[in-house]
Amino acid sequence: MNQSTFGPMLSKLCKWWYYFLQIPLYGLSRWVPPRRRLWVFGAWQGERYADNSRYLFEYVVRHHPEIEAVWFSANRHIVDELRQQGRTAVRINSLRALLLALRAEVAVVTHSLRTDIQPLIHPRKTCTVQLWHGIPLKKIGYDDTKFTYPVQQSYRQRLKTRIIELLFPFWREQYGIIATTSQNLVPIFASAFRHPERRVRVTGYPRNDALFHPEAPSPVPTGERAVIYMPTFRGGMGTESDLFTPYGFSIADAEAVLGRHKAHLFLRLHPVNRPPLEIQQAIARSTRIHFFNEGDIYSRLAYFDVLITDFSSVYFDFLLLNRPIIFAPFDLEAYLQRDRELYFDYDEVTPGPKVFDWKALLAVLESTLAGQDPYREARAAVLQRFHEYQDDHSSERVVREILRLL
Repeated sequence: MNQSTFGPMLSKLCKWWYYFLQIPLYGLSRWVPPRRRLWVFGAWQGERYADNSRYLFEYVVRHHPEIEAVWFSANRHIVDELRQQGRTAVRINSLRALLLALRAEVAVVTHSLRTDIQPLIHPRKTCTVQLWHGIPLKKIGYDDTKFTYPVQQSYRQRLKTRIIELLFPFWREQYGIIATTSQNLVPIFASAFRHPERRVRVTGYPRNDALFHPEAPSPVPTGERAVIYMPTFRGGMGTESDLFTPYGFSIADAEAVLGRHKAHLFLRLHPVNRPPLEIQQAIARSTRIHFFNEGDIYSRLAYFDVLITDFSSVYFDFLLLNRPIIFAPFDLEAYLQRDRELYFDYDEVTPGPKVFDWKALLAVLESTLAGQDPYREARAAVLQRFHEYQDDHSSERVVREILRLL
């Protein structure tokens, strides 16, 4: 067995042994009384300090000193940095994290209790809060019958899923609160998580509070403009996602447009995808095109003048800024066949021009940077449909909902 095969196999075996060890602890955890005002937070499988959990965590730290807020992370550097800032953070697999998870009164995640914090969070004694990580254009959870829960599973695959759910009682998670941004989305989240609609609460997303008062500095010098390209997740973990070469990407053409308008283009690719190496190297040599590699985009999103995306839910949040959005679903038909289905008609909920190669994208970007904005009214209509609240009080509303359940 070669090293490339042995490494992933060992990692998978360790993960399953970890879950088996959690079974008795999960059973015992129901009977361990929670510690009042102990709230634990996690996000993105413990790998990032970002998203809705981060902004709610920071809100609680600032405005509720009576609450003991603890961030869970699998990343040692994140834990160290937070501790240097005077905040409480623990490694997910440490003994201290296990003890805190056993006693938590509230647990807040963006993906899964099992991966963001600990499997042994018991919903019968802990208030579990699912903030999720975006308004879903693409189908998610149990509604995603192509990628997450494929309908056309073999008998062996269905049996495996059933055995896992029977062996590991924490596998099918239960939440006391699922946060969303609009009453129109309540049935979708209830269906995706197989929860009753009464558990889905319209609060707004804590991360969007940052759009109204960004704390990080601008990514570009004063007097220059910033454009960000954020395509969505494709395929599986660690897969290549070349949305450049096949669609006529030219660094020279892009730099010419950007240079004429004193603008910079930032490329923020989905964390689980990577472009081909030659694309990375070519962009690294550019003077006006840059990779945006920071773990969290929301501390700087308010500085961007134009958003370019395809199916990423970030555009729903960007609507709050009332700025132009260019939609570049280069592989629209292939994506819908190969990856996930959508909840909505794409053209109906995407208020901006549609382009299908880089030449057309740069032409639209040039006119946009020149001041043309024919989609202002369309953006306002979609904003009203998906955002009941358009302010910086989402974290406050989430805390209020949690306190009502305690």
